[in-house]
Amino acid sequence: MNAALKSINYDKVSIQRIVKYLTRSVNGQCFASEEEQEAAKLITLLLSMLDNIRASQSQTVLLQSEINSLKEELELDNERIKYCLENQVIYSDNYLYVDLDKESVINQDFRTAIDNLRLNHS
Repeated sequence: MNAALKSINYDKVSIQRIVKYLTRSVNGQCFASEEEQEAAKLITLLLSMLDNIRASQSQTVLLQSEINSLKEELELDNERIKYCLENQVIYSDNYLYVDLDKESVINQDFRTAIDNLRLNHS
């Protein structure tokens, strides 16, 4: 539950108990006033909104992680391109060549082939 609710000693179980009281009934017969039922609906709506916010925050964290990962991959791709241009890498017949070194390109995975070529050529 969020920090504001915890700071006043309320957790989800306590709130659910309040909602249960506000919607009390026996054998299907409701004994709660209309105001209490309306309050229970509002509390339930607010809990749902909190859950949605929490889910949205989690998704934001995941998306930020994905963005960071893509930025790192972009930086590596920039380094690969720079290496290819500076060393005049040639692609022919599924091989990358630089000077006398060559590296096979398997399943169109140029990244791995360039990385291997960089390691072997250095």
